[in-house]
Amino acid sequence: MTEIFLAVVALGLIGGGAYLATRGQSGGTPSAGGSGNTAGAQDPGTGFSLSDLFSGFASSDGVDPPRPGFSLRDFFTGIEGVIETAGPVSSDPYAIYRNLSHDEQVLAWTLFGEARGEGERGIHAVANVIMNRVADPRWPGSAAAVCLQPWQFSMWNANDHNGDLAKAQTPEGSAIYRTCIDIAKAAVSGVLADITGGSNHYHTKAVDPSWNRNMREVATIGAHRFFVG
Repeated sequence: MTEIFLAVVALGLIGGGAYLATRGQSGGTPSAGGSGNTAGAQDPGTGFSLSDLFSGFASSDGVDPPRPGFSLRDFFTGIEGVIETAGPVSSDPYAIYRNLSHDEQVLAWTLFGEARGEGERGIHAVANVIMNRVADPRWPGSAAAVCLQPWQFSMWNANDHNGDLAKAQTPEGSAIYRTCIDIAKAAVSGVLADITGGSNHYHTKAVDPSWNRNMREVATIGAHRFFVG
């Protein structure tokens, strides 16, 4: 990038000299109003641009030679446009995984603590359970409040190490954590499809708690069974 910039500057100096030389050759006698009377003279109110600078490559009589194709002036006009419109480039490739809302952050931690070993589909399914509860008046109305209800999601229990483990994750250090953030953001935004048939409870296949007796099982995804009740 530095080499390109230096080349542009060097060509600019060359083109500037040619431009000023041709302007001097074609200049006329100023009128009483102070404006030059030569054809094609620079309007004092229009400022100066890169394309003006490189118009110095025109012929010495001030008239551009025929340009059937792409010209050097076209090139530098394009460069000028890129310089003017290019925005800042972030140096942090994980920027989109930072500065999460409270709901997104708590949900991402919960998904990591509860389902990090279940793959993307299994994480997605647990997010569905949480958001189905958010939509149900029997539970709190936000993702964070649902996740943090006492004794609902084991990773938030005081004696469960998964809570501390989830909070210690960083976007650059864990691809699974990034997946949890992606799913959490989609869930909070309301664009995450429900793949669980409306479930609002789940548990692992390794247990068979009594609370599922009066519930309808609607899906099995990975190591989890999902219920509506």
